[in-house]
Amino acid sequence: MSEPLTDEQIRKRAIGVEDVDPKGLVKRHRVLSQTIFDMLFLKELIDQSQYESAHLFMDAISRSGAAVRSANLDTEVFTPHRDVGNMIGERRMAFSSAYRKMVGDIGEETSREILRYFSDVYSFPEGHDEHVRIAAWISPALDSLASHYGVDSVRDPRRLIRVQVGAGPKKNEGKGP
Repeated sequence: MSEPLTDEQIRKRAIGVEDVDPKGLVKRHRVLSQTIFDMLFLKELIDQSQYESAHLFMDAISRSGAAVRSANLDTEVFTPHRDVGNMIGERRMAFSSAYRKMVGDIGEETSREILRYFSDVYSFPEGHDEHVRIAAWISPALDSLASHYGVDSVRDPRRLIRVQVGAGPKKNEGKGP
């Protein structure tokens, strides 16, 4: 999976320090540029297959040109004019087949709303209750994408370990918007 950031941007990722307790005695470090899908996965609100499908879809959106990647000024690529048309068609198909699958599974209106989360993956609301609500709402779309990309059989190792030690799977709670 590729990420819609250049190597330079990846090297400049910022780490933030947050207070865990009210007095600020206990600190937590977190990556400030994590995506909403990273955050939902780390909080175990989405599973491994949903997480992987979200990143595959983000990559397809980036390759299609629907979301502009930042410029990598270190690379010089010269494309012959005859190949430009084929490249445009391939880019569009990278995104559209997954999107059509999602529309077929969850509906056009909901799919358009889900794209809001893919258009700006680094901005998301604060608060655990809001995160639970978002995860519950986008889970059907992520399940559809997981089926499209063939990663729906990927099992989350955290859940498997919980079952093996007898703790049982963690339940997602929340309602969609």
